Amino acid sequence: MSLPSGDEFEALSHLADEAREVFADRAHNVGRALELDPSFQRGEIPRSGMVRYLFLEAAEVAASRCGLSFVTGAGGACSLVRIDGERTVERWYRIRRAREGQNDDFVIESKGDAILQSEGDSLFKEERWVLAYTIDSNNQLESVFAAEILGVSDGSPGRLELGTVFPLGAGSSALPPGRGRFEPTNEDLDLDGDTEEEGLDDGEEGSEGNVA
Repeated sequence: MSLPSGDEFEALSHLADEAREVFADRAHNVGRALELDPSFQRGEIPRSGMVRYLFLEAAEVAASRCGLSFVTGAGGACSLVRIDGERTVERWYRIRRAREGQNDDFVIESKGDAILQSEGDSLFKEERWVLAYTIDSNNQLESVFAAEILGVSDGSPGRLELGTVFPLGAGSSALPPGRGRFEPTNEDLDLDGDTEEEGLDDGEEGSEGNVA
């Protein structure tokens, strides 16, 4: 794995900050919508869906200004793509909602390993990452982070196995304990080396029955 450049982390952080501004301005509409009908408050699915689409809209609008490509796929999957020509790597950042686990980590559930599958038509080596976010009880963004996907653990649902978590944006200080903030540089660093899933393969469905 090669770490993204400082410019790439800066672009992702800028996108995260723009998403926070969108949530600060419009997330209150989620609560208003849920109050329109009692059935909307049964379970987590309606809230999860509205929050997800709010984040996706913010990401899509900000992507073009940040030098990122916003790509949609089967089952509602949405990714950000960045080609790192210097390292001949194409990174796919799957947009996923996460939750804080019991061990000071982040949990992203997954029904299978489709998230690891290559697009197959790139001239560059592909790396699979997540651009993930957590939400508080007021429907505001808590954390936004990037991490490489190392694999998918067994289970029903399984969980994404993540590499180092890199907080993104100015508001990412409220991360679980033990998660240090990454300060990107432009140095060339090389390392050897969805049940909240979109559709549960690519739509975003959680153990609480969340589908977004």
